[in-house]
Amino acid sequence: MKTIIILAIHHFLLKIYFQSKINQYCKIDKYTIFSTYSKLIQFKNIKTIDSVDRHSDCLKNENLIEGFCIVDQNILQSENLIKNILNLSRKIENDTKIKLVFIRVSGFVIEEGFSNKFQVLKKVYIGLKDSELNFYFRNKLIKSCDQLNNVTINHLFNSINLNTLEISKSIKLNRICPLIFQNSKINAFLIDRLVQTFYMWQYFKFDNYSGNSILDLNSDIQLLILIQVIKIKLDQNLINPYVFKSLSELRIFGEVLFVQKNLFLFFPYLKLFKFDGQNFRKFMHRIGIDWIKYFNRNINLDPFNFSGIFSNYETIVNFLISFNSQEYANYYYEDFEPLFNLNMTFPEQDFCIYKNFPFNQLIHIYFDSLDYDSLTLPNLSCTTLWLIYRTYMFNLYYNSLNKSKDYFEYLVNASKILNKVSGCQFEKRINLCSLRPSKSSDLDVTVINVIYYTNFFDGLIRFYLIPISSFIGLIVYLTSVYVLKKSKALKDKNQANLFFYIFTISIINSLICFSQLFRLIPEWPYGLSNKIMNQVFAQYLKIILFDFSGCILKFCSNFVYVVISIIRCSYIGDKPEKFFVMTAKLNPKKLIASVLIVGFTLSFIKLFNYEINYINPVYEYPTHISFQLVKYQKYSMIFLITALNLLIEFINGIAFLIVNLVLDLVLIFKLKKTIRKQANTFSSQNLKNKRMRAVMMKPIWIIVINVMLVFLLRTLEICDILYSNQRLIFILYHNHFINWAKFYYFFMFCIRTNLARTLQIVSNFCFIFSLTVQFLLYSSFNNNFRTILSDNLKFWKKLKK
Repeated sequence: MKTIIILAIHHFLLKIYFQSKINQYCKIDKYTIFSTYSKLIQFKNIKTIDSVDRHSDCLKNENLIEGFCIVDQNILQSENLIKNILNLSRKIENDTKIKLVFIRVSGFVIEEGFSNKFQVLKKVYIGLKDSELNFYFRNKLIKSCDQLNNVTINHLFNSINLNTLEISKSIKLNRICPLIFQNSKINAFLIDRLVQTFYMWQYFKFDNYSGNSILDLNSDIQLLILIQVIKIKLDQNLINPYVFKSLSELRIFGEVLFVQKNLFLFFPYLKLFKFDGQNFRKFMHRIGIDWIKYFNRNINLDPFNFSGIFSNYETIVNFLISFNSQEYANYYYEDFEPLFNLNMTFPEQDFCIYKNFPFNQLIHIYFDSLDYDSLTLPNLSCTTLWLIYRTYMFNLYYNSLNKSKDYFEYLVNASKILNKVSGCQFEKRINLCSLRPSKSSDLDVTVINVIYYTNFFDGLIRFYLIPISSFIGLIVYLTSVYVLKKSKALKDKNQANLFFYIFTISIINSLICFSQLFRLIPEWPYGLSNKIMNQVFAQYLKIILFDFSGCILKFCSNFVYVVISIIRCSYIGDKPEKFFVMTAKLNPKKLIASVLIVGFTLSFIKLFNYEINYINPVYEYPTHISFQLVKYQKYSMIFLITALNLLIEFINGIAFLIVNLVLDLVLIFKLKKTIRKQANTFSSQNLKNKRMRAVMMKPIWIIVINVMLVFLLRTLEICDILYSNQRLIFILYHNHFINWAKFYYFFMFCIRTNLARTLQIVSNFCFIFSLTVQFLLYSSFNNNFRTILSDNLKFWKKLKK
């Protein structure tokens, strides 16, 4: 009956797997495929673009193409590329936008000659993902702007007017010459993930070039968006005054360490500055407000002269502090409650930072969490009120235009804004600022701070600690295998079974350690443009070697360790329990074979968690099966898949942990009882002394230390279970099976900040480290095993002497 149920579940999973549409594709030719799910055409050879047949089997029934992907290019020559893409787009679909994504491209060729821009009515989006921002001119890498001095160039960015240019997970080792943006017209320039830390350096910087050619750059970029930035510096190296001369809007989400004081003096058209509220308080404590005074520096207008402000409406610079934006950190599935609100970001003690804010320079502050048209304001701190009440009153004035003369006065009185202002006693607060420090060192941790530290520990553990511990474990267990194979221990009548299990677990653990060394291939922690992790073989490596085989090996290792613990218990005492004796006498080869079959069956679900991602750049590599199931709200299927995963993870993690803990406690109890009996014997023979007692208690202390250490290391596997089953938690919460909102929001915070991922990696490291601890236990507890090791290894003999 059990076999029938297992086969039915496997058949159901196979049906789900092969019916999945996310990674289904149709092969147009040798170098071109079409995704039937995401409606993307992928090219591995750009020369085949103009030869794509609109009436081919893959495209004849398609009226809409979402985009075009060009992947795995060494140095991309853009000659006729845009032209061919536009022609193909006209033949296939009538959408109002064209999306072109470059993935894993090592560089771009810049050609000499005047750029004849293609005139199209469609909005053109170009994205660079996992690529290197290297540019080549005349077969040489551009390292200096002198290579482009007084040269008219033509390339990807200036051959057509772009609605959006997005650079994501891409790196640049050399500075970018600003002349590359010659004659470029881009509505929105988006850069995702800029990092300037001691352990990771992913930046986008311009060469400091001041030649005559820069004056005729003719670059027109309206909007610059910096997302998930960590410890960056805002200066002319990042926001070049010539490239972004026409900039009208700037959005920054993340942590900024430094702002060039006079930077925004060079951007006269910049009228909207958007910053995320989660990091704004730390930003202002670190930077202050002096840099803001360079906006509208030549304007001095009474902030209460609302008619004068209205006359200069187009000159107003708006600061928008966003608390509800999801762009400041990764997010999953749904909106997430902001960690910080207005009063937390602008508390009373921060008033002195803003006391000299240049309101007279037509600078208005807006918060997206505050309704400026409402006559009922929430309870605000005096710092918040100081920053917004002038802007709020101007909004009331703006709403009263074309109304009666007394309507503005009515709105002011109805809102009671002046009463709130009077209650804050701003003049008194300003006078007190000389008596207190304006900045505080006690600032709350933000999401981006957590991301910063988790990324650091993520790289440290994956790149250093796990490989080192895996290598040590591999050497230790291979040594154990070699010694046991060479010795006569496996033929010992009394302890043959025990040594066979030690021999088996040594092989299993050495395989686990060996497989962990290969994790560096698909999970390289540094350099977000790694081209290996997205390859098909690396995806198969993750699914088959790490997930499926790793789960089987972990199950077998845990089970064999339980058997070894039971056999150890059978050796202690005059009359060991029948269960221990029966287990010790079982045929070890048949038992190991049975364990392998059970482990294979329970781990079989791991083969169905992911699909190979051939074409979809927005999904992970490989793609989790739940992406499609969530989209179509097939929660029952997700629940089944996740529940089966939870079963094996619970067994491998918590269940074996509890069993081992119980067996170790039984072992300690039996040892203690035996030692007391021996102590009484020694006492009757007048042999009792402190030294003898210490020698007899040594095995107990070794086991106690091992129990505490292994329990501590293995307890973190709960984090691994929670992370691996995040989708199940999501479904349970949204279907009201879990009503513990605080736990859910904390869990989602851990997911968004990569904290859960880091804890999972820590759990993996602790598991590898605990394997070595087990070996030390064998060698210290079992005299025969320790003797065999010392007799067969020459350097152990030297150490012994």
